[in-house]
Amino acid sequence: LHSTSRRQRQMCIRDRFTDDADSEVRAAAFEALGEFPGDEYALEICQNTIRDNDTAVRLAVAKALKKIGNDHVVEALRHQMLHETDEALKKAFEDAMDACRERRF
Repeated sequence: LHSTSRRQRQMCIRDRFTDDADSEVRAAAFEALGEFPGDEYALEICQNTIRDNDTAVRLAVAKALKKIGNDHVVEALRHQMLHETDEALKKAFEDAMDACRERRF
């Protein structure tokens, strides 16, 4: 039952909030998805949003991937870091890359 309710919360976040028009809502949704470590579904959602137009959302995605990512997302993080213009975001993507390299799922 616990895993079912966890999955339901995750699906609710994804279905209702990750594509919201309000960037603050999207950022909060990705912060929440960072609480699902090892979950491929949350990982996929974050990876698919790594290029969001809003810097706060990209930062939330980087932080989430730092928590839940693995070595399979390192290349996407590296690509985003190289194309990022905001120095704080470059650092966030670099930190996420370092954390993900250490995790293998």
